Amino acid sequence: MPLIVRFPTVVEPGSQVDSFAYVRDIMPTILEIAAVDTPGPIYEDREIYVPDGISMLSVMKAETTGVRGEDAESGSKRNRRLGTFRLRCRSVRVEQPR
Repeated sequence: MPLIVRFPTVVEPGSQVDSFAYVRDIMPTILEIAAVDTPGPIYEDREIYVPDGISMLSVMKAETTGVRGEDAESGSKRNRRLGTFRLRCRSVRVEQPR
């Protein structure tokens, strides 16, 4: 995912990182910057979505070179494995106007 960040005192101006990150990594990154714990699966007796991304802050600070390994699975492969994406559609034939 291409990402442009401006974060004075943390991100070196003009720096560039060539590693993989996913949209799901944005929320954990923001939570870490804000010093907020990642929420658990229950909030006020209700089940909520638990972010499964990885914070990119260590990469932004140049402490590590990447968020994930080069063999990390893509979002579509992960979704198929977990069964979280199901496309329900049907074919509809539309006749040409006469």
